[in-house]
Amino acid sequence: MKSILYTSYQESLNEIEYFVDEICEEFNLSNSLYGNILISITELIKLLEKYTTRGEISFSGDQSGLRFTFNNFTQIDGIESIFESEAGNGYLSSDPDKSIFMVKALSDDLIIDRDAKKIVCVFKNKGMKVELSKHRKDFLKKYLDQEVVTNV
Repeated sequence: MKSILYTSYQESLNEIEYFVDEICEEFNLSNSLYGNILISITELIKLLEKYTTRGEISFSGDQSGLRFTFNNFTQIDGIESIFESEAGNGYLSSDPDKSIFMVKALSDDLIIDRDAKKIVCVFKNKGMKVELSKHRKDFLKKYLDQEVVTNV
């Protein structure tokens, strides 16, 4: 399991981008899924910044399904409100913040675990098969590495 500690949106943005990039590269995921994951994670951190000064993002999964778990929060006043309502859904559905709308729209599932005090973003890879994707990557690499001959 891979994990990364974050302190804030501004301070951790580059590290989070590298973290997501490494995972997407390892599993040969599409750019659109990479974008969905990166935006969801950064938007959730922006929302959590109101209630916590730091936390941990852990990754688990495989090519077909990816889970990013937010936990181990360094608490400041108010973080308990995320987990107070039944399964956290009351807080999230009533929050006027656009960040949570983006997270819900871009992830396949958003799980608020009140008992464990963690938030999980789930992404399912509905993309191409690995063999076809690898073939396309190899073909593109070969295409980009070829020399151009010009008639002058």
